[in-house]
Amino acid sequence: MEKIEHCNVCASGRVVHLGIIKPYLDFQTSIYECQDCNCRFAPRDESVYELLHNSSTSSYAGHKKYAERLQRIFNDGNLDALKSLLFQTDKNRFIVDTIEALGNSLNILELGCSCGQLTSYSIKAGHNVLGIDVSQSAIDSARRLFGDHFATIDEPRVQSQSPYDLIYHVGTIGCVEDPIGFTQHYLKLLKPGGTLAFNCPNVAYCHNMDSIWVPSCLPPDLVTLFSKKLWEEQFADQAEVSIYEITEKRPKVDLSSLRLKFAPKGYLFEESHKNAGAVVGRAFNKIVSMLTKSAKIFGSRDVVSSEFGLHVVLRKK
Repeated sequence: MEKIEHCNVCASGRVVHLGIIKPYLDFQTSIYECQDCNCRFAPRDESVYELLHNSSTSSYAGHKKYAERLQRIFNDGNLDALKSLLFQTDKNRFIVDTIEALGNSLNILELGCSCGQLTSYSIKAGHNVLGIDVSQSAIDSARRLFGDHFATIDEPRVQSQSPYDLIYHVGTIGCVEDPIGFTQHYLKLLKPGGTLAFNCPNVAYCHNMDSIWVPSCLPPDLVTLFSKKLWEEQFADQAEVSIYEITEKRPKVDLSSLRLKFAPKGYLFEESHKNAGAVVGRAFNKIVSMLTKSAKIFGSRDVVSSEFGLHVVLRKK
């Protein structure tokens, strides 16, 4: 197993090995924490994302189904209904609210657009928007559903359509190889006064719940959890930095963390839904989800940092 000696985020050599988790029967990984920037991380494999998009048993399969639901509303031309479905997740509401606060006829770039779910709002609202992703499969699906508003990350029009009024991403920063360099690169593609907005996984959740990782998204997909202070320390000289930390009520016993320790696991890229580990694992997850919801309603609760509840806005100087 690969040993990491420098932080994947800030390059510090002061990293601590916290332990090993095994999210799948055919995959395990080490988890590290940086003593300087306080982020947690796991080794990253670039090739895994195309595999996840092409696997019917990965969480990415849900992206396509969600995008297809949005397409039906998109084709009806009902912007309010489109927003209503998107607003079921806090990260989407954050981005749509940011777009609407900036005004009309924006030039927008979405990073990690997947199958075009969130991009569909900007298209229907009349903005000039380009959604990009590392996965050709995801881009092919997005084009099929919402038209020619999408490109792979290395296509020339990503640069040629700059500078942008707004660049945003959700569920992306925890998956990239070099989060600081990634952010610096896209800040350069903004107009002066332009906005870079994104959500990111919050390492404070792990400290609040005494958990090695966030239970709802695991490596090799999500590979970095961030500290709040990182964005302020790294980008204050390049942008006006605003950070909003989202909290939620959780039961004092975090039942969802049982998935990290005890859940029967399927195979990461097993296409058959019939393997025993996957079937039992899905049943276990459903039971844990039901118990967690019941505990939130009826049990004693603490206010803790949300797993993905850091909303970051960088306004370019």
